[in-house]
Amino acid sequence: MILLKDALARLRRERGLTQEELASRLYITRQAVSRWETGATEPSIDMIKLIARELEVPVMRLLDMPEHYCQLLRCLICLISYL
Repeated sequence: MILLKDALARLRRERGLTQEELASRLYITRQAVSRWETGATEPSIDMIKLIARELEVPVMRLLDMPEHYCQLLRCLICLISYL
């Protein structure tokens, strides 16, 4: 499984963005992006949603979750909605 820091750096580079450009789109500092990509810190779940939107990928891809985890998560969400 790919770590968030590696997935973030890979997806950012695939889109031709610098750390500075991504940071600007997210209204944060370049240093924050750098810290995420080195694994020094991790973004909040709310920030992960914004990152996924800016990189035009589903959150699950950014987190590199295996498909069976995604299916399980969808099942849990359906169960919760019935309660």
